[in-house]
Amino acid sequence: MTQISEAMGWASYSSGNAHYGKLAQLVGDEIGFHPGTCHLNVLATFREPEEPGDHWLIMMRPQVADALKLLRWT
Repeated sequence: MTQISEAMGWASYSSGNAHYGKLAQLVGDEIGFHPGTCHLNVLATFREPEEPGDHWLIMMRPQVADALKLLRWT
């Protein structure tokens, strides 16, 4: 989220979390998919940091990438 927030010109990773979390919630509500307590689970999976101080790795679900391609949003 730090990289996404920087690319968008937002001051903090928390802005990325908020925007993408809301998007994930909207998508999840629309398709009836609610995996777990974190809305971002709708759009991505997560890998825990390997070293102290590292960031979590957030990986877009392949189904989301495929949908974006079909919609020609990429």
